[in-house]
Amino acid sequence: MPGTSSTAQHAQVRKIPELDGIRGVAILFVIIFHFGPYLPKHFNVANRFYLFFVGMGWIGVDLFFVLSGFLITRILLNTKHSAHYFKSFYIRRALRILPIYYLGVFIFFDCLMPLTHISSLHLTNVLAPESPGGLEQLWYWFHISNWQSAFGVYAFTPIGHIWSLAIEEQFYLVWPLVVLLCGESSLMAVCIGLIVVLSGLRYLPVFQTIQVIHTEFIYRLTPFRIEPLLFGAILALAEARQLFRETAKQWGEFLFMFGCIGMVGAVLMAYGPQYNSKPMSTFGLTAVAVTCFSVVLFGIRNSGSALARSRILRSPILTQCGKYSYSMYIFQTPLQYLLPQKTILYFVPFLDGFAASILAILLGISLSYLAARCSWALIEQRFLRLKDRFPAN
Repeated sequence: MPGTSSTAQHAQVRKIPELDGIRGVAILFVIIFHFGPYLPKHFNVANRFYLFFVGMGWIGVDLFFVLSGFLITRILLNTKHSAHYFKSFYIRRALRILPIYYLGVFIFFDCLMPLTHISSLHLTNVLAPESPGGLEQLWYWFHISNWQSAFGVYAFTPIGHIWSLAIEEQFYLVWPLVVLLCGESSLMAVCIGLIVVLSGLRYLPVFQTIQVIHTEFIYRLTPFRIEPLLFGAILALAEARQLFRETAKQWGEFLFMFGCIGMVGAVLMAYGPQYNSKPMSTFGLTAVAVTCFSVVLFGIRNSGSALARSRILRSPILTQCGKYSYSMYIFQTPLQYLLPQKTILYFVPFLDGFAASILAILLGISLSYLAARCSWALIEQRFLRLKDRFPAN
């Protein structure tokens, strides 16, 4: 086993309420992205700004990645000397992630998709452009669906959004071993080295050419998208250092501004906030990761402070959304397919595009939260109680 890590000695796993608030921000961004797009009657400055804001909602996924990278690496660092290191990590993560995940996959492929073959129900256009075959679900059962949807295969279905969960599961299949084998300094070097190499891959002409043909290729494929997870891991390593708070104070605001400038630059160069544009799929994704890194850094450094931004992150609305963010993420895309804007405009015909967008977002947030609360009470809570049987130390 590698040498003793100072992280294991100093970085006690303490609750940071602000991180729940950041989770809440992340899930709200994702819901806004899925429910909010609309076609305004008049393209004025306000409408263009609104469309830009809605169109950038996909960065919520990257914010989730940074949070996940920080929290999971933090746990691994604090338990790496435990006799039950691997067993505890994998079982506890399975109890948190898999029950509702597999339930969603089963319902989609084995309950809803067969109904699309019953023409009288007219569900095909609601659920997917075409019905996947029975073997298609193996991509989802083995958490490799992103490798399929990266080439556009069933990328936009009610469960197409779980490509991000597939990336996390692939990353955490090998990350515990990397953390175990590396000391603190070498792990930091691994993170930085991988960020440089993997972000550099996005610039290669061969991958940019594929991206033109398969527009989800860079955005969903694992090697191109673990960058924010690695930024989160760097945060977990930095948290234990004595100079962490001082360094965060000096660099936090700068990193946030640097990331925002990069994102705006990518948007301006691409004439829009699309995640699959060439500027965004090269330096833009790094700028997004840096911005999300600085946001999580702020939450860690200013935990419990009286700053207005910290108080906002600790607000009940954001922390509640953060607490149930996983289930909300699972449910929000199926709800989007069942409640598109055209349905709202059909039932409330006097609304214009902007009003329909706001109403759709509010309904998306409310219904996703309600579904998540039901899932928590009926399913998730029962499995989470079992985690106490598998302590790490």
